[in-house]
Amino acid sequence: MYGVIEASVFNFTIFVIGLAGIPGFILRYQINSETQEIDNQVKKQKADIKSHGKKVEVNLTKCEVISANWVPEKPRYDEYRIQAWNAIGGDAELNVERNDHHI
Repeated sequence: MYGVIEASVFNFTIFVIGLAGIPGFILRYQINSETQEIDNQVKKQKADIKSHGKKVEVNLTKCEVISANWVPEKPRYDEYRIQAWNAIGGDAELNVERNDHHI
Protein backbone atom coordinates (compact mmCIF):
# COMPACT_ATOMS: atom_id res chain seq x y z
CA MET A 1 0.00 0.00 0.00
CA TYR A 2 1.30 3.42 -0.92
CA GLY A 3 2.05 5.84 1.93
CA VAL A 4 2.04 3.24 4.67
CA ILE A 5 5.27 2.58 6.56
CA GLU A 6 5.68 -0.32 8.89
CA ALA A 7 6.18 0.62 12.52
CA SER A 8 9.67 -0.87 12.69
CA VAL A 9 10.86 1.17 9.68
CA PHE A 10 9.25 4.31 11.06
CA ASN A 11 10.86 3.82 14.49
CA PHE A 12 14.25 3.23 12.88
CA THR A 13 13.87 6.40 10.78
CA ILE A 14 13.06 8.49 13.85
CA PHE A 15 16.02 6.94 15.68
CA VAL A 16 18.44 7.83 12.84
CA ILE A 17 17.11 11.41 12.66
CA GLY A 18 17.62 11.74 16.41
CA LEU A 19 21.19 10.46 16.19
CA ALA A 20 21.94 12.90 13.38
CA GLY A 21 20.62 15.79 15.47
CA ILE A 22 23.02 15.23 18.38
CA PRO A 23 26.23 16.17 16.47
CA GLY A 24 24.43 19.18 15.03
CA PHE A 25 23.54 20.38 18.51
CA ILE A 26 27.11 19.86 19.74
CA LEU A 27 28.54 21.70 16.73
CA ARG A 28 26.15 24.61 17.26
CA TYR A 29 27.08 24.84 20.94
CA GLN A 30 30.79 24.83 20.05
CA ILE A 31 30.36 27.62 17.48
CA ASN A 32 28.39 29.74 19.98
CA SER A 33 31.06 29.33 22.66
CA GLU A 34 33.81 30.34 20.20
CA THR A 35 31.96 33.48 19.12
CA GLN A 36 31.33 34.41 22.76
CA GLU A 37 35.05 34.15 23.47
CA ILE A 38 35.80 36.46 20.55
CA ASP A 39 33.11 38.91 21.71
CA ASN A 40 34.59 38.95 25.21
CA GLN A 41 38.07 39.68 23.81
CA VAL A 42 36.70 42.57 21.74
CA LYS A 43 34.89 44.02 24.78
CA LYS A 44 38.08 43.83 26.84
CA GLN A 45 40.08 45.57 24.10
CA LYS A 46 37.47 48.35 23.81
CA ALA A 47 37.50 48.90 27.56
CA ASP A 48 41.30 49.00 27.55
CA ILE A 49 41.38 51.58 24.75
CA LYS A 50 38.75 53.71 26.50
CA SER A 51 40.63 53.72 29.80
CA HIS A 52 44.27 53.86 28.63
CA GLY A 53 44.14 55.19 25.08
CA LYS A 54 45.20 58.65 23.93
CA LYS A 55 42.58 61.33 24.31
CA VAL A 56 42.48 63.98 21.59
CA GLU A 57 40.80 67.25 22.43
CA VAL A 58 39.37 69.30 19.58
CA ASN A 59 38.53 72.98 19.89
CA LEU A 60 35.62 73.48 17.51
CA THR A 61 35.80 77.28 17.75
CA LYS A 62 39.03 77.19 15.74
CA CYS A 63 37.57 75.02 12.95
CA GLU A 64 36.74 76.41 9.54
CA VAL A 65 33.80 75.15 7.50
CA ILE A 66 35.09 74.66 3.98
CA SER A 67 31.86 73.40 2.44
CA ALA A 68 28.41 72.49 3.59
CA ASN A 69 26.94 69.92 1.24
CA TRP A 70 23.66 69.31 2.95
CA VAL A 71 20.17 70.21 1.91
CA PRO A 72 17.48 70.84 4.53
CA GLU A 73 14.26 68.97 3.86
CA LYS A 74 10.77 69.45 5.21
CA PRO A 75 7.69 67.33 4.56
CA ARG A 76 5.50 68.60 1.75
CA TYR A 77 2.33 66.77 2.81
CA ASP A 78 0.85 66.29 6.27
CA GLU A 79 -1.36 63.48 4.99
CA TYR A 80 0.44 60.14 5.31
CA ARG A 81 -1.73 58.55 2.62
CA ILE A 82 -0.42 60.95 -0.02
CA GLN A 83 3.14 60.17 1.03
CA ALA A 84 2.43 56.44 0.88
CA TRP A 85 0.94 56.64 -2.62
CA ASN A 86 3.89 58.71 -3.82
CA ALA A 87 6.31 56.14 -2.40
CA ILE A 88 4.40 53.23 -3.95
CA GLY A 89 4.29 54.99 -7.31
CA GLY A 90 8.04 55.59 -7.30
CA ASP A 91 7.82 59.33 -6.68
CA ALA A 92 8.97 59.39 -3.05
CA GLU A 93 11.03 62.53 -3.73
CA LEU A 94 7.75 64.45 -4.08
CA ASN A 95 7.11 63.95 -0.36
CA VAL A 96 9.75 66.48 0.69
CA GLU A 97 10.63 70.04 -0.21
CA ARG A 98 14.34 70.69 -0.52
CA ASN A 99 15.83 74.07 0.24
CA ASP A 100 18.96 74.26 -1.93
CA HIS A 101 20.36 77.38 -0.26
CA HIS A 102 23.83 76.53 1.01
CA ILE A 103 25.74 78.31 3.74
